[in-house]
Amino acid sequence: MSSTAEGATTGCGGCGDRVNCEETGPVPVVCNQGGETDMQAVTCPDDTDTSRICHQTTFIQYVGLAGPASYGCGPCQDETNCRECEGNARKPCNTPIEQDNNFQCFDYEFRDGKLRVKEELTVCQRLRDTPPKCNQPSSEATESYVVKNNGCGGCEDGDSQCSKCGKDKCNGTDRRTLSVLTLMVAVLIFCASSC
Repeated sequence: MSSTAEGATTGCGGCGDRVNCEETGPVPVVCNQGGETDMQAVTCPDDTDTSRICHQTTFIQYVGLAGPASYGCGPCQDETNCRECEGNARKPCNTPIEQDNNFQCFDYEFRDGKLRVKEELTVCQRLRDTPPKCNQPSSEATESYVVKNNGCGGCEDGDSQCSKCGKDKCNGTDRRTLSVLTLMVAVLIFCASSC
């Protein structure tokens, strides 16, 4: 509670049983509004019960934005590709996503009877300070296996058909072919040492 120059007091909350008290509306919140190129902070209209909420497009780790960049006042209209935050009167809570440098991973497709590396690389996006990760079919992958996020990001827990690595373009080697080559090298070394 604080005093004004005229001796009146101001404070938070409703009047309750106090006399000579007048309630004022909540302080409007500030949200970013617009798209990627025209986004700006605006004072949101205080005309609904959800007017203290800001929203923005969801960022999917290693994939990128779930749709066109969109910022605004109020709750999400599409909960699938949107996230909300509690607004305030000082600065927008729906700030632009801070991303790190993009990197690339290989994707795979079923071709000529096996899962093979595609020639075209996938561009992967990540949040700031997130290490790069790629994934690929493991030696246990079946013909029906679908590579996660076109090769970007890691594997789901317990997925034995998926193998991951932590560098740019690190998933360009077929693990099953690599296993066969490793076995052949081991056999040749054994034979050389035994002969």
